[in-house]
Amino acid sequence: TDTDADTDTDADTDTDADTDADTDTDADTDADTDTGPLIVCVPELVDNDTFADAIPLPADPTGLFVESDDPDFWIVEVPPNSELVIDVLFDPSIADVDAVLRAPTNAYPLDPSRTSTGRERVRYTNLTDTPAPYVLEVSFWPDGLHAADCNVYDVVLTPTVLDACVPDAHEEDDTEAEAVLVTDGATGLTVRPDEEDWFRFDVPTGQGIEILFDPIGGPRDDVDIYLYDANGLAVDADLTGIERRVDDVNETGGPTTYTMSVTAEDTCNTYGFAVRYVPEPLCAPDGFEENDAFGAAVPLGAGTHTGLTADDVDQDYYAVDVPNGHHVRLSTTSTVFGNAILTRYDSAGSVVQSDHLRPVALEYVNRTGSDETIVWGVRGLQCIDYDLTVELDAPPDCAAADPLGASHTYAQAYVATPGDLTGLWVDPTRPDWISIEVPSDHRLFVEATSDGSFDDPQVHLYTTDPASGGFPVVSDDQDLGFDVDWPNVSGSPAVFTANIASWYCMPYDLHLRTEPCYTSDDLLEPNDSPAEASTVLEAYDLVVSDRSPDYFDLGPVLPGGSVDIDVRFLHAEGDIDADLVDVAGNPIPGVGGGGSATDDERVTWTNNGSAPVHPWLEVIHYGSGGCFENTYDLEIQVNHPE
Repeated sequence: TDTDADTDTDADTDTDADTDADTDTDADTDADTDTGPLIVCVPELVDNDTFADAIPLPADPTGLFVESDDPDFWIVEVPPNSELVIDVLFDPSIADVDAVLRAPTNAYPLDPSRTSTGRERVRYTNLTDTPAPYVLEVSFWPDGLHAADCNVYDVVLTPTVLDACVPDAHEEDDTEAEAVLVTDGATGLTVRPDEEDWFRFDVPTGQGIEILFDPIGGPRDDVDIYLYDANGLAVDADLTGIERRVDDVNETGGPTTYTMSVTAEDTCNTYGFAVRYVPEPLCAPDGFEENDAFGAAVPLGAGTHTGLTADDVDQDYYAVDVPNGHHVRLSTTSTVFGNAILTRYDSAGSVVQSDHLRPVALEYVNRTGSDETIVWGVRGLQCIDYDLTVELDAPPDCAAADPLGASHTYAQAYVATPGDLTGLWVDPTRPDWISIEVPSDHRLFVEATSDGSFDDPQVHLYTTDPASGGFPVVSDDQDLGFDVDWPNVSGSPAVFTANIASWYCMPYDLHLRTEPCYTSDDLLEPNDSPAEASTVLEAYDLVVSDRSPDYFDLGPVLPGGSVDIDVRFLHAEGDIDADLVDVAGNPIPGVGGGGSATDDERVTWTNNGSAPVHPWLEVIHYGSGGCFENTYDLEIQVNHPE
């Protein structure tokens, strides 16, 4: 790598001030016609070009060099009971660099990172009590877009000590053969990814077993629970964390043993559980018999009624008095032997509501104008034990003083600031209007919360007076959140006005907040137009916002050539769409995919014409009004005809 004005006397073919005719093949940095950023690749003084030659990472891992045919292999130690994040930093305008963390014994790639963004990040978690060596491979990626055949990089190590995962009193119970016998339950347990926990339970003939877990402690609540029968077959599982419960009925005809495994994905978790053995229901008459027919429904008051039984033949009927305007809710809990089927009837005995999915519950508001007696039924597909709870709520008082005053029209809107307004109410004739000033480049979030007993709120947001022809810019009366949001990207503060309405008298709380618009950029910015398009074909952790689309130059595609593109992101954080456009931003005909409502936009296109076509990939953050962003990963493959 000569850096001076060569004075060789051979036949140098450089176009600088050389007078020789040699054919230098190194990374010449003379002031000649070499293109691309200037970088001097210093020959390495160590030989770590293969996995077998890996050496410890220097104490100061900065200013390291990697060449096109000379990867680096470094030994890095992951501290005990820690997660180590390894960042390889470089200038992507010079050339691309990739990183892979490999297992120390067989070079298995544990965590690869192949982006084009100037940072390759890999990580590993060491759950042992001793340091663990791993091999970091850093390689030069000849992407064909840069003239350099080497690059300089830094390595940054960021270790994080994990919370202590102290073995619990039941260790060692890491295999099915070591399963610990438990009768009533256990508390103070810990589980880690490299050590499962196993338990066993003896269940008498005909009984059921229910295992109920306490809240899981851990950064990601990542515990999975499996219940196995005596033959090792999984009979129940909880992988979602919604119920944290597994159960089964012993129908073997004799005593049997169940086993249970508890596993964690990648962190230490704490937990406990209780065990309940449930005798087989006998469906003996309970305290409300005989109530086996609609006409024999027994009166039932508010409260929880326990020790009840029913089956498919012996259905139970109850009559609940509901005063005018009141809300009533009935709910049942049953054992492992089956869910209750809860039904509400009209005065003629016809079914108007039914529920059988746990948790089983039905509710009703009496708006008839007079007191009413409602008949309910409970049955099981087989004999079940169950408890029944009746709740009655008096109607809200919409005749009381309105906490927001006379705020029932747009012109009378209550002037609010960000925060919570509680104890509010609306009815069909007196909606609430609330105005709030939103700073420029901020987004307003409005959420109305109600328990839904008497009605659900209708939330509308206006930016102009409806008397002047203004319409809601956004509304919500369809889901459980009843929230709306809208950005102010006008360049100056603006007043937005929320309208809360209902079909009936309804109590509610209102939550108002503003947040700045996102303005993050990734390392490929600016690439907001085809003229500024990036040429990378693979990148990770990119950012796209409503006001800043991303463009990628795919180059000319010959007739018969094709394009396959994968854009991956988290849809819950905002929708991203992708398309192919020409240099003017006009869509290219014949493109498939790119506009779904999933986490993965796949774009395909084939040049079926007779001339080359030059497409650009357009990535947009869809439909958020100009104030949101999302991150995504990108892979582009251009397939040229053979």
